[in-house]
Amino acid sequence: MMCALRPRSEGARSDTKPTGEKRSPGLVLLVAILIALSVAVFVVVRLWPIARSTSANPFTMEPFDRSRWIQAKSGPEVKNPRGPMAEDLRRHYLQREMSKKQVRQLLGPPNNSEYEEAKGNTDSYFLGHWGDWSIDGDYLIIHYDKSGRVASTEIYQH
Repeated sequence: MMCALRPRSEGARSDTKPTGEKRSPGLVLLVAILIALSVAVFVVVRLWPIARSTSANPFTMEPFDRSRWIQAKSGPEVKNPRGPMAEDLRRHYLQREMSKKQVRQLLGPPNNSEYEEAKGNTDSYFLGHWGDWSIDGDYLIIHYDKSGRVASTEIYQH
């Protein structure tokens, strides 16, 4: 028995999709790149805070040593020896209610600007350049109350 095939007319539509349809290699590559970038952004966004929190704080690495502190002064060193001692100094040596005179006897003269010196309520001590993008340097800042006693301290990173 013979079956006759009818030719398709030009205006007729077929509801079936041809099998083995190939996608454009450019489209596949674009999709693969977008997926890879999405995964990379996700990993960086999720893991960056963890990596930063586990990295060593440069200001907590060494105990305070007064002679090394005084010798370091405020030279141009990027990694000034004062930096690693700063937190120990803040926590164990700079007590609230210490007078400005006592602080300066312990740490030597500050690296105050003329403005800070004129105001008289803060002392700044250069710690070096410890941040990832530090341009102006990092400082130990000591705030004094109206009576000239330590009110608070902070490490200021630019």
